[in-house]
Amino acid sequence: YSRGLATHHFGNKAGLLRALAGFVNSTFMELVQARSPQWRPGMDALKGFVSVYLARPDGDWVNTRALLALMSEAVTQDSETVQVLAEYNLSVQKHLARYIREGIDNGEMRADVDPMTGALLFLGTLRGMMLQVLLNPAGVDLELVHSQMLAFVENALACAPSA
Repeated sequence: YSRGLATHHFGNKAGLLRALAGFVNSTFMELVQARSPQWRPGMDALKGFVSVYLARPDGDWVNTRALLALMSEAVTQDSETVQVLAEYNLSVQKHLARYIREGIDNGEMRADVDPMTGALLFLGTLRGMMLQVLLNPAGVDLELVHSQMLAFVENALACAPSA
């Protein structure tokens, strides 16, 4: 990219990255928002988020690929990029933590789960899985990953049935 072009349109490289992260986030959240009225707060919403992340009907991973490439580059080269992407990750983590907190509050998720830590674990799992898919699409059965991730969410967070 041209530094002059980034400066002209976004102020600096960090502004360009914020705009890109914002675009990726808003595009993904539009998909989430389109489906979220169907979800009950808590477990259902968390599983819905996972489904939007892993089971897009169009198979369009362009934004995911761009985000993962930025993250990979950021941790090796540029502290300014790290800060921008860390802020973005924190916003997604807070969104997922809200789902977990709602599930704890409504009694369907274990009370000993820390919402922010649980959110971090799920976000890391989803991003890591997508990295595997993008590296070797033929070697990953995404439908199976999707169904097993939903079962994992349920098994990791659900309250034990009362005796």
